[in-house]
Amino acid sequence: MKEDNLLSFVVDQLSEMGAIESRRMFSGWHVSQGGVFFGIVIKERLYFKTNETTRLRYEEMGMGPFRPRAKVTLKSLYEVPVDILEDGDEIVSWAWEAVACQEEAGRKENPPRPRKRKKT
Repeated sequence: MKEDNLLSFVVDQLSEMGAIESRRMFSGWHVSQGGVFFGIVIKERLYFKTNETTRLRYEEMGMGPFRPRAKVTLKSLYEVPVDILEDGDEIVSWAWEAVACQEEAGRKENPPRPRKRKKT
């Protein structure tokens, strides 16, 4: 399956999530929902954002992290198993988890600042 075909397939599989946006990113495609980046399609594979909890399921299914180069591994992105990719209900469930992982990571990186008390 060519990368553009895989991207089209992924967008179609995730259609019940609402508008899925994709844009070119290096040699692949950045996938987001509601402005939240949650996955990439690259080299005919789909990777979703993970956290310490969700990553275990990917590993249990024999999936590995995204490796853009031989000496670089991004453990926040894991390959989605083909069985999940082809199951319309499961892929949507996993995608929502990936969105939640990214939102959680964003909150940790940018915690809310305490409000200054107004002097009265």
